[in-house]
Amino acid sequence: MFDIGFWELCLIGVVALLVLGPEKLPRAARTAGLWMGKARRAIADVQAEVQRELDLEDLRHIGQPPPSYPELMGKSEAASEPEVTPIQKASQPKKSRRTRGRRPDGKNASPQK
Repeated sequence: MFDIGFWELCLIGVVALLVLGPEKLPRAARTAGLWMGKARRAIADVQAEVQRELDLEDLRHIGQPPPSYPELMGKSEAASEPEVTPIQKASQPKKSRRTRGRRPDGKNASPQK
């Protein structure tokens, strides 16, 4: 976050020691540490809340199909095929390579010579 090196921290410590004195410096350092901890927790809470809202928004859009090409072009969808949602597509059985081209009784569809 801050680009502060070792020597910059030493300079800040010396200035704080001169300004506050050796009696008040430990209490001031403890108080500053507590404030920084509270600030970090508050920032982490806000980030977690934003991430939670984004995840909820994504979950709401999962069940809805994406807009089809005719909808994007402003045409009616009556001429095109009905859209299949990803959930419907996943629930449809897939044909294996063994069953393609065969009749339901298991025999080949093409006549044998």
